[in-house]
Parts: sequence; structure tokens; C-alpha cells
Amino acid sequence: MQIDNARHSEQVARMQEAEKKNECFFCIDFTSRGASGKIWENPFWFVKPNDYPYNGAEHHYLVVAQRHVTEIRELSTHEKLALFEAVEWIKNRFELDGFSVFVRSGNMRRTAATIDHLHFHVIVGGEKVGDEKNKLEDLIVAPVGFKKK
Repeated sequence: MQIDNARHSEQVARMQEAEKKNECFFCIDFTSRGASGKIWENPFWFVKPNDYPYNGAEHHYLVVAQRHVTEIRELSTHEKLALFEAVEWIKNRFELDGFSVFVRSGNMRRTAATIDHLHFHVIVGGEKVGDEKNKLEDLIVAPVGFKKK
């Protein structure tokens, strides 16, 4: 875990709780707490709304690996195919006419990730996103592990 990358005080507290138990944030959340907020699952993934959505997101869901893996390369072919089933379910369930899928994998110091458990973000911006008149502040800004020079 990279607690310094957390965006909310509640998220920090939950991460500190997991750290004290020497357990994964998602493994505690989805195993011990009974997958709080889970809205769909298949044998490899489950979907829940993000407890800490990015500013400007109209929809923000997490597709989380059922087993503890940290990198895409650890996924089986079946898990990779089942990921698309989860994303398609989100698209259909919420009648999305467009969305972005975002993932961080590997060294969290390079990716600005907070949790070292593979998960994908499915994000839809508000009405202004994609509008020709957009300004940068109207877009969803997510840290991607780099700093301006």
C-alpha cells in the first residue's frame, strides 16, 4: 500500500487498519467485510462503486480481482476474458454510452497507486467531458505517477 497516495481521510484510516493487520486493503474489504458495496461478480472479478471516486466522475466503478494478484501478467487467460464480462456488465447495467477503463499495475511509486491488489477503474465523466469547450479543470484528473518538470 502507498498510504501517501490516498485522497481521503477515511481511505487513510482503512488503509492503516489493513496495514496493522498486515493484510491487503481489498482482501480485508471484500473477504472480511463481505464485499461491502459489491453489485456484481463472476468467479474471477467483482464490481463495486468506488468509495473514493475521482472529482468530476459521474460514474466510477472498481472491477477487483477475486484473488490477490498485483500485476496484469499474473492473470490467467480465463481471468482476462472474465474482466471484459465485468466491464460489459457495467456498460449495460448503467446504459453507458461511453466510458474509460483505467488500471495501474506494478511499482506503485511509478503509478501513483494506493492499493497493491489488481483492480480496474471504469469511469464516466460528467456532461462536459468531451465537449469542445472543455477546459482542463472540467476533465477528470487522475494521478498517473509522473510530475511536471
